[in-house]
Amino acid sequence: MDIEKIESWIQLAEENGLTFLCIEEEDWGIEVSLPRHAPAAPAPAPTQTDAAEDADPKAESSTIEVKSLWVGYFRNPSEKFTAGAVVEPEEVLGEVETLGLSNPITVPTAGSLREVLVQDGDPVQYGQVVAVLEPKR
Repeated sequence: MDIEKIESWIQLAEENGLTFLCIEEEDWGIEVSLPRHAPAAPAPAPTQTDAAEDADPKAESSTIEVKSLWVGYFRNPSEKFTAGAVVEPEEVLGEVETLGLSNPITVPTAGSLREVLVQDGDPVQYGQVVAVLEPKR
């Protein structure tokens, strides 16, 4: 039994994401269960909003663009969020489904939705504006 050879096989198995390794030689055999490594935790997500001045220069208030941080399909589990709806800070506007995972899109501050730019099932891109929020004064 060559320990260095076994260690190199184990390393190769880990590098290729295997969780089980079975080695059989003429006079010996070994089975190794390798831990399943969870994907590295993602870096903290950037803020979902960017402040933007209202397109109408005469308007007194500014608006906030609520953007998607993911590529996927927008899901709106409740029809509550439509233009004119009043929202609270960190309230979930909808979700972006990416590779079977649901990623919430939240509003950063209290206010009312001036526009909702996507509908349930629409594809969205990273950085795409999904809603425009008028902050509460």
